[in-house]
Amino acid sequence: MKQFAAFIAEMRDVDCGAEQLPELWKQGHPGVHIHEFEVPKGTDSDTIVLVARGLFFQSGWAMQDTLSTVVEDMTDDDQAAAHPV
Repeated sequence: MKQFAAFIAEMRDVDCGAEQLPELWKQGHPGVHIHEFEVPKGTDSDTIVLVARGLFFQSGWAMQDTLSTVVEDMTDDDQAAAHPV
C-alpha cells in the first residue's frame, strides 16, 4: 500500500497555488485541510485523484472556489510527488 495526503482549501483563505498547500498545512494554516488515505502500490494517478476528490466531496467540499493537491507519503519530503486534483 502507498500512503497519500490530499490537501484542500478555499481560495479566499489562501494566497498561493495548490502546490503550496502542504507547506501551509505544516505551518499550521487554519484554512488548509488534509485527508490521508492509502491505495495499493501501482495505482495510477487518475485513480489517486478520484479517491482524493471522493474524500473531499464526502466531507462537504466542492471543486468550485477551492484549491487542492495530493502528495505521496509526507514522512519523506524529498520523495513527495504532487498529483494535481
